[in-house]
Amino acid sequence: MTDTASARTGRLILVPAVITLGVTLLRLVGERQGWSPALFSREPGGGGALVMLAAILGNWGTHYDVMPPGAPAMSGLYKWFMIGLLPQLTIWLWFTVAIGGLFGIAAGAIAARGR
Repeated sequence: MTDTASARTGRLILVPAVITLGVTLLRLVGERQGWSPALFSREPGGGGALVMLAAILGNWGTHYDVMPPGAPAMSGLYKWFMIGLLPQLTIWLWFTVAIGGLFGIAAGAIAARGR
C-alpha cells in the first residue's frame, strides 16, 4: 500500500471515529446532566429505527438501505419494514439471546475452570 493510500485509509477511519467519539461523549454528558430527554434519553433503543428509515427514504447508500442482489423493488416504507423492523423484532432478538447465552455459558465454564 502506498503512503498516499495509507494516509487516505487512516483518514477514512479516523474521521468517523472522532465523530462517533464526540457524539458518544455529548450523549454521556447530556444523560448525566439530565438534559432534554427528547435528545438524551436513558431509555433503551434510541433512534436507530428512525436513522434506518431516513437512510432508506433518502437512499444514502449505507448498509441500512442496500437490498440483496436480485431482490424485488419496493417502496421505502415497505423496504424499511421488511429489512429493518421485521428482522429486528424477530430474527435479531432471538439470535442475540441465543448467541449471548452460548457465550455466557462458555465464559462461565472458563471462569469455573480457572478456580
